[in-house]
Amino acid sequence: MDTLYDLGFPHPVTPYSKLIINAAITGMVNTKQDTPHLPVSVDEIIEDAVVCCRAGASIVHIHARDRAGRPDYRKEIYGRIIEGIRKSCPDLMVCVSTSGRFHNTFEKRSQVLELKGKLKPDLGSLTMGSLNFPNQA
Repeated sequence: MDTLYDLGFPHPVTPYSKLIINAAITGMVNTKQDTPHLPVSVDEIIEDAVVCCRAGASIVHIHARDRAGRPDYRKEIYGRIIEGIRKSCPDLMVCVSTSGRFHNTFEKRSQVLELKGKLKPDLGSLTMGSLNFPNQA
């Protein structure tokens, strides 16, 4: 192969080695008004997580939403989501958000980590701060 064109990764038609796909399906900022495809209800989040799992995702990163579609921290909502995901995809790793963007107390941010047994998330993201928010660090 000509080293001038060797970019250090396989040609697109060459099979890649195994990799980890983390599907972040909800986010915290976007709403149904931004895109009707955004999963916000418990059932929508479960459905999208299962679709991602079947497409090859190893991890799904989720943010819970309340009935109005706003970000929520309550472990009961996360528990329902995780339970639904595990029914169809028991080997999919579930990463939950402990974001402080809207709910910034430790008690609220960490509530999801209190879940037990099969409802306990495999991972939890912890945002300590960010330098890429449009109006603040």
